[in-house]
Amino acid sequence: PFLTFLGACNSLQFSTMNTISIALLRPSQTSSGNSLLSVNQQLAISFGIAFGAAVLNLLRERFELDTLVAFQTTYWILGILTILSGLYFLRLKPEDGRGLY
Repeated sequence: PFLTFLGACNSLQFSTMNTISIALLRPSQTSSGNSLLSVNQQLAISFGIAFGAAVLNLLRERFELDTLVAFQTTYWILGILTILSGLYFLRLKPEDGRGLY
């Protein structure tokens, strides 16, 4: 049940972010805008994985934490950063996205 809920939330997030991202593009720009958005999403995922690995390595090597504790701490750090980055969407105004067709 939890993975189903998580998958539904991820699908909703990607759909809404993609929709609002190309809302102001002209119809002739939609295809290339969507391609650029996909590349940006893949880069963000790659940077997230690299950052997580760097944090995990830092916690294990520098702070000499047990592997389990280092993983748990890394998940907490990445989770907090994800929530903080989501706060950016509070800047959206009610009229944003009205250009959708």
